[in-house]
Amino acid sequence: MVNKETRGEERRAETLMPELILPGDWDKGEGFGQVRMDVTPRIIRAPRKGDPYSTYVRAHEYGHVKWSPLSVPKVESELLSFAIGACEDARINNLLLDLGVETPVRELRERVIRQVKEVKRGVRKLSRGDQFILTSIAVSIGAWVSRDAQRVAERVLEEAGLQEEEKTVVRDVMRIMYNGMGSFETTLRGARILAALFGEEKDEEEGGSLRTRVKDGGGVEVVKEKDKRGTADSLSGRMTIVTHRRELNNAPTRRVRRRMSDVGMWVKRPDRILTDGRVFEERMRGDWEGTILIDYSGSMSLTPQDLDRVARVSGRATVAAYSGRSNYGELHILAEGGRRVREVPNSLVGNVIDVPALRWLVKRRGERVWVTDEEVTGKDDWVYPIITAACKGIVRRGRVRVVRSVEEAIRMVEGGRTKR
Repeated sequence: MVNKETRGEERRAETLMPELILPGDWDKGEGFGQVRMDVTPRIIRAPRKGDPYSTYVRAHEYGHVKWSPLSVPKVESELLSFAIGACEDARINNLLLDLGVETPVRELRERVIRQVKEVKRGVRKLSRGDQFILTSIAVSIGAWVSRDAQRVAERVLEEAGLQEEEKTVVRDVMRIMYNGMGSFETTLRGARILAALFGEEKDEEEGGSLRTRVKDGGGVEVVKEKDKRGTADSLSGRMTIVTHRRELNNAPTRRVRRRMSDVGMWVKRPDRILTDGRVFEERMRGDWEGTILIDYSGSMSLTPQDLDRVARVSGRATVAAYSGRSNYGELHILAEGGRRVREVPNSLVGNVIDVPALRWLVKRRGERVWVTDEEVTGKDDWVYPIITAACKGIVRRGRVRVVRSVEEAIRMVEGGRTKR
C-alpha cells in the first residue's frame, strides 16, 4: 500500500520541468535520455521512474540543459561527432559530482556491463570501431576523482582490449575532462584527442597540432599544442595565494650541512677541478634559507609525510604548493617561520598557474627550489609553447633550482647540488 506522501514524491519525481532552467517551448517525453536544444520546440527525453538511476539520468539531462551549448559545432567526421557526445557526457557528470550529485555506481555498473556485452556479442577480438565505442563509454562515465566510477571505467577499458599506452591516453582524457569541466572547449579538446587516438590526426577546425608524447615514466599521451596568440600571463590561470593556520612546529635543524665550494680549507672532490672547480667542502650550521615551491598537480603528488620531511629539513624556510583547474589555481603556504600545517589541501588536479607561481617564487629571498616534472600548462590545462618558454626564462633569470621530487629537494637542502 502506498500512502499519499509517497505518491506525491513519485509524482514530483516523474515531472520533467526543463523550462525552469531554460524558458521556452519543450517537447517532453519518456526515454533513456536525450536533449536537443537546436530545434523548435526543444526536446527532452528522460525516464520518469523514481529509482536512483532514473533520478540521476534526469539530473544529467537537466545538466545538459543548463551547461551544454544551444548548438554543437557541426563536424564531418562521424567518429569525432560520437567522441564529442561522450566527452560532453563526461563533463556534465563531472559538474554534477562537483555539486555533490554522485553517480549511483551499482546501477551504473550493471548497465555498463550490459552495454559491453551488446558490443562484444561473444566476439573474442574486437574491431577498432568496437574498441572506440567501449572507450567512449568509459570516458562518458566521467567523475575522474571518484574511485568507484574509476573502477567501472577501468573495467570497460579492460574489456576494450586497448594497449597499455592507449589506456594511458584515455586516462589523460578523463583527467582533462575533469580539470576543464567549466568550458565546452574542454569537450572539443578531449574529443579531438580520442579521434586522434583512433585514427583521425587532423585538427582543421582550430589552430594547433596533435602529437604523441612519450612520458618519462613510460607510456604515451596525445597532446595538443595550441597555436594561440597571447602572452604567457594572459594564457595562464588566475592565481590565489591561500594561507593556513600553521599548527605544528618544525624541529630545529641542529645538524651540520655540507656543500661543495670553489673556496675553502678541506679538499673533498679533487675530481671536480676540471668541471666546476668546486673541490672544497664547506660546512654550515643552522637552518636552510630559501623557498621550496612544489607542483602538486595530478602528475605529481604531495603527502603529509612528504611535507613533514621537507619542513623538518628546511627549518624556518617557506614551503608552498600549487595546482589549478580550468582558468583558476591556488598557491598554498604550507610552512613558514618554523611552523607548518597539519594536513595538505586537496589538489585541483592540473597545473594552470605555473607562470604566476614561478613569478611569486623569484620574488622570495634566499635560495629558490622548484619541485616539478616540468610539464607546464596554462588555461584549461593546455600545453602552450609560449608558457613553456616563459617558465624556462623565469627559471634561468631567477636562478631557480629545479628538482623532480621531494626526495631530491631534501638532498639538495642538506647540501647536494641540482641543475640550474
